[in-house]
Amino acid sequence: MRGILARGHGLVARRVAELTDALVETAEAELPPDLVVERQADGIAIGGRGLVRRLAFDPRLRGLTLLIKGTRR
Repeated sequence: MRGILARGHGLVARRVAELTDALVETAEAELPPDLVVERQADGIAIGGRGLVRRLAFDPRLRGLTLLIKGTRR
């Protein structure tokens, strides 16, 4: 049973890393250059001046989740 659980955890960790890599690549390509994309242990962080306001009005930020959904298998 422990072997099965260890294998499952390994598969999940690899898939999370793949999705994180895809999200970082997509964000770096699609976001304005003055926003910063940083890899975190549990995902990514996007930062920059006026981010909250831009989340409301910039379609590139709002559409980021749709872009990543398109990269799923």
